[in-house]
Amino acid sequence: MSRAPQLITDGNHRFAPWISAAQIQERTRDMAADMAQHFRGERVRLLAVLQGARPFHQLLAQELGAQPDGPAEIQTDAMWVKSYAGDQSTGMLKWLQYPTLPQDNNVHTVIVEDILDTGNTLSQVTRHLGTLGAASLSTAVLLDKAPARTTPFEADWAGFTIPDAFVIGFGLDLDERHRQHPDIYAALAEHDHELPDYSLPQFRAAAH
Repeated sequence: MSRAPQLITDGNHRFAPWISAAQIQERTRDMAADMAQHFRGERVRLLAVLQGARPFHQLLAQELGAQPDGPAEIQTDAMWVKSYAGDQSTGMLKWLQYPTLPQDNNVHTVIVEDILDTGNTLSQVTRHLGTLGAASLSTAVLLDKAPARTTPFEADWAGFTIPDAFVIGFGLDLDERHRQHPDIYAALAEHDHELPDYSLPQFRAAAH
């Protein structure tokens, strides 16, 4: 018998369960179906931004591979960058692992990220990768935190649009803690007992 997710307390933070593992999987499947149509018969490289995107990257690759009449080939790779200290974005991007240089410019690269908030990370990453060569370069994010944007950037595929709430779980962390939770939790304000709403955005597939 499964147990309902409980509140998580970490220092002064309280986190409540927000988006369930089942909802994440369902939404990722929807994204994969749209991407499969967009990249039908093409070769695709899913490039994870570590560490946070690891679970989403794996799930997206599985769901994309399960789609009928999708890409002819799916490659996976990763790079490791860091921009957070605690619950705040530093605005400075630290490269810990660069992606493998592409061997074929006929492969479409999709950068896979857990969350798009300030836009700083994906803006810098796409600018860097755009110099390495690919048939196309697009982005897929699980969470789009539009109110936190400081650098103009829009993802091509986004799972959930969320307000400016701090989130953990399913790869998202607080100082490297809580990545292991299968659900996504959102921080509660001091006197709050309810969580804000999230929405399902329309996909904005990039042009080939």
